Amino acid sequence: MTSRRKFLFAGATALAAPVALHGAGAQATESAEGHPAVKAAVSKLPPQGTILLEDSGSGVSRDYFQYTLKVKWKGSFQGALLGAQTGNGATTVRIPLSGAPETLVLRTKSSWANVYSRESGRAPSLEVKYTDSSSAILACQADATIDPSTTKPMGADTRLQLGVAVLRFAVPAKPVASAALVFQTINTGGSVTFEAYQFLSPILPEPSPVYGLRARGLAGPTLIEATDFNKPNWWHPWFRMLSMMPSAQTVASLLVDRDLDTLAPLDRKAILVETRPAGFPPQTGFPESAAYMFPKNLGKELDEVYFQYRLRFGEGWRGGSMQSGKLPGIASDTSMAGNGGGTANGKNGWSFRGLFVGEPMAASSPYNSNNGVVPIGWYTYNPDQIAEKQLYGLHLPWTGRGSLGLIEIGKDYWIDQYVKVNTPGKKDGIVRAWINGQLAYERTDHVMRDVGPYQVPGNLAIQKVWMTFLHGGDINPLPTKILRTYWSDWTIATEYIGPPAAAASKPPTISIVAPQEGANPPAGVAFPFDVSAMPGGSSISKVDFYRDGALIGTDTSAPYGMSVTGSAVGKHVLMAVVTDSAKNVVYSNPVHMMVGTPVNVPPTVTISAPVANSTYSPKASVGIRAFVTDDESVSKVMFYINSMAFATFMGTKSPYSSAIGGMPPGNYTLKVVATDNKGLTSSATTNFKIA
Repeated sequence: MTSRRKFLFAGATALAAPVALHGAGAQATESAEGHPAVKAAVSKLPPQGTILLEDSGSGVSRDYFQYTLKVKWKGSFQGALLGAQTGNGATTVRIPLSGAPETLVLRTKSSWANVYSRESGRAPSLEVKYTDSSSAILACQADATIDPSTTKPMGADTRLQLGVAVLRFAVPAKPVASAALVFQTINTGGSVTFEAYQFLSPILPEPSPVYGLRARGLAGPTLIEATDFNKPNWWHPWFRMLSMMPSAQTVASLLVDRDLDTLAPLDRKAILVETRPAGFPPQTGFPESAAYMFPKNLGKELDEVYFQYRLRFGEGWRGGSMQSGKLPGIASDTSMAGNGGGTANGKNGWSFRGLFVGEPMAASSPYNSNNGVVPIGWYTYNPDQIAEKQLYGLHLPWTGRGSLGLIEIGKDYWIDQYVKVNTPGKKDGIVRAWINGQLAYERTDHVMRDVGPYQVPGNLAIQKVWMTFLHGGDINPLPTKILRTYWSDWTIATEYIGPPAAAASKPPTISIVAPQEGANPPAGVAFPFDVSAMPGGSSISKVDFYRDGALIGTDTSAPYGMSVTGSAVGKHVLMAVVTDSAKNVVYSNPVHMMVGTPVNVPPTVTISAPVANSTYSPKASVGIRAFVTDDESVSKVMFYINSMAFATFMGTKSPYSSAIGGMPPGNYTLKVVATDNKGLTSSATTNFKIA
């Protein structure tokens, strides 16, 4: 984003515009969620409760499970070994599996291989045989190389370059008796062992909703402001300068009581913001960004505050724009920094505004407006910019906890924000965000301010709640549809606000009764997977049972449980999910277990630098980089040049890297030897030349 502007409903051509006509007289006979356009939107969404592995240009990469949404890997994504098979040259490889995991890891051992990917037209597949003796071929939904040499997603390539790759397949329609992973190789580095492993997703469970001030009636000494659009002069706390006061006509044109895309009632008055495509006349809106200025309204700045608003993206957002932009948020004095390219350094200003994510989301990604969702998060100016070398604001999407952070087009959401500025000189700033009462983002070590030479009001405490909404600078390209956004329920307090808590919205509870954490059932023996599920305000519809992220069973009547068979020897993670008739979805805490006694295997060593048979000048410094993985842990890694040891690393901290220079001309062999915690070793070699 490259905005240097501070206005809200933009007085510039092609930026956000209100409309004068609200569809008066049109009859809306259906609720918003029951409207056909909204039903069609929801039917195209990815499965709820998670973010799926995807292979677009904004999908999986070396550092991120989801590159554009900034969902980082949390440790290894490789679980237990599922099966292995050897291959040599261009051939078809078939790896027998005990089950049909939705996502798995494919890697090579002892050498490299190139495999046809989904984009080549010769996609890998899962051949499954169901327990009723029928069979099916499950198509590959996504596949990508995890290349240690680049930070960019590799999912759009027509080949998988192994090393390591991740693959996702269609979900089986029925219980599976047996399966096999089938793929075609392009070429290999000789005889290669292909191994399929369980995939460990970094997506955390969605937390249960939390209720607060709004559920108790939105009153009391902790309430600072609750803007009622029905009240005369409601805008006064947000526009304290006479030159900024909107006209009565402007205010009237901004307020609507229905969704103008579907004509469904909103059940409230809301501020309408429109961003228009080319050919539409210029519009008028508020003369400047609305902002609740604490010094002007309360006579002081604050060190911490809660802020809430209600948000809906209209149907025009579906494919109407691929841009990113700003939503409301919390800020210090920003006259020196904190917006418009004014980089925050801890001494000059900061801001935590909201964000909607569009560009550079790949058009083929399921997580963009074409597919009915708008990801949201923070757009922040804070001293992290310096480390990230980012002139404009950092993007911090609220993703990684179930499907939180993915706002469905045409639906209402309660957005809560909390900022507590750090003590000058300490890393104790707190930033949190909730969506419909569910914690979507939390960090407790932010730095917003420090003691410095600038005399900024309040030493960079909280000065305002800033109601900005814009794409950033002039929108280019312009949207192809009218983008309508609806805001309401602007609320500020000194305690958590949260969503309304009607009895029917109270979620159920669920916990795993058996097996217990750390259980170690024997291999080949069925074990019970039982849960305790209690209804909240609505009856329970079903309980889904997951092993390593894959659905293995569903129970629709109490007591809830199933018998688990076919678990491979090794580590597993169990989780259960309860859904009630009000569509509340609640996740249990995960239970980690070990099936049988796994056979220890040697480490896997992959050298990414120097590239095989590369040539360097005598004055060059040769960078060395090796990736080592093990089923348990790595205790030691040693680098050898022509059999002479020159670097030793203790412990697990892959990748391992070093450099060597000043070598005379000649041919050299690099050997990397890794030892695991059980004393097993393995190695890899590569050749290079100094000439």
